[in-house]
Order: sequence, then structure tokens, then C-alpha cells
Amino acid sequence: MDKKVRNNIAMKIMITRPKEQMLGLVHSLEATGNLTILAPLIRIEHLKLVPNDLKQFIDWSNIIIFTSQNTILPTIGRIKDLEIFDEKKIFAIGTKTRERLLAKKIGQVSIPKSTNSTEGLLTLNELSQFHIGNKNILIVKGQGGRKKLGHNLLERGANLKYIDSYQRKETNISISRVLQAEHIKTPDLIIITSGSILLSLVKKIKSENLNDLFSTPLLVVSQRLAKLARRLGFNGAIRTSENANDESILDSIKYWG
Repeated sequence: MDKKVRNNIAMKIMITRPKEQMLGLVHSLEATGNLTILAPLIRIEHLKLVPNDLKQFIDWSNIIIFTSQNTILPTIGRIKDLEIFDEKKIFAIGTKTRERLLAKKIGQVSIPKSTNSTEGLLTLNELSQFHIGNKNILIVKGQGGRKKLGHNLLERGANLKYIDSYQRKETNISISRVLQAEHIKTPDLIIITSGSILLSLVKKIKSENLNDLFSTPLLVVSQRLAKLARRLGFNGAIRTSENANDESILDSIKYWG
């Protein structure tokens, strides 16, 4: 069935991404007549990594996986001789991460062919048991997070090491004040791009007595997040974009309704 483009009535859309990652999406949404409500629920804090330690990890590895665009500055940004990556197979979970790596002159970055997610990455033939058995894989990630990627790679016979390059911190933003400033009781849609953002939203709803937000439609970036949102008490419409990049999110909103 062909998609139907929604009508031109502007939507009031709450964006909850870290502030530095929402500007492009905000611009695109506002350019099509939507009102954006900026409520960054987490911020990214880079960890201070020692260049010599980074070099030892990279020398050890055959394969390096960057799980987020947030991993690049505190790692590659601290290494002067980027030729160290020339003999490595480089993977990224998403298109934004791949773009950032290419901008740093890291070539030949492989990404999932369909869904930009851990699940999508694990479907790549280059990460099958045949190709990674007894290979040394370095996963560059944020503190905490999901364990599925490492668990599956270990099952496939890989040797693993991790670099935690950033941490997520909850912001002290007040959603009530943000909505009041825009003279809005509830938005038409809330965009959620990670589990940590979703959990932070639930905390804000409960602490600020904003229970109406549990009925507000959500746009999430994976079926896993959609299921988690239901378990956490969201009872409005929940739709899933194909990926977490701006283009997929904008496409999902374009055909909303």
C-alpha cells in the first residue's frame, strides 16, 4: 500500500536528543511548518582517554566497531597518527557515525545494510562466525548500554576488548517549564532516540506530575524501544522509524496520521 502524505497542519513536536545532535532535525522540522519543543533530556560527556592506552587497544585489534558518533572525538580525536587504522576493518552502527569517521579520513567504514542498529550490524556477513572466529574485536562505546553486541560476537568466537569513551548524563531541564514557555499543555508528538532518553522522560513525567505525556504519541527508532515504552506505561500511538538518522525520522513524520 502506498504511503499517504499527512496534511499540512503543523505539529508540535518535542525533541529529546542531546542539544548538539538536534539542530539539523530542528531546522528541517521547522522548515516544513512544525513547531519544535526543545527538551534535551541527556547530555554527552566525553571521557579523558590516554593516547598511549588507545594505541595499545588499537594495535591489538583486527576489527574496530564504533557504536555511536559520540565515540569518535574522544578516541580518534586524540590520536595523531591515523595510519594506525589503515590495516583495520572498521564498522559503525549508523550513517552519522560513518560520516564522522570518513570526515576524519578513516576509509572503508562498513555499516548495516538496512537497519542502523546492533541487530542490523550483527546481520553483516563480515561479522559472521566464519569471518570473526578468533579475531580481536575492539568495541568503542559509551559507559553502560546494551550488552547484545558483545555477547553475540563472543558466541561467534571473537576475542573482545572495550573502550568506554563517553557517558550519558541526565540534564536538569524542566519539561513543565519548557511547555509553559511555548504555551503548550502537551505536544502532538515526542521523538525518542535511545533507551536512556526514554527512561529519563519517564522520570521527568513522574517527578513533574505530567501524566498526560504517557498518552502522547511517540516516534521511536527501534521495535525494542517501542516495546520498552509500552512496558513503562505509554499508552498512546507508538510508531517506529526505520533508523535513528534525521532522514528516517523526517520521513516517518511526513507520513504521520
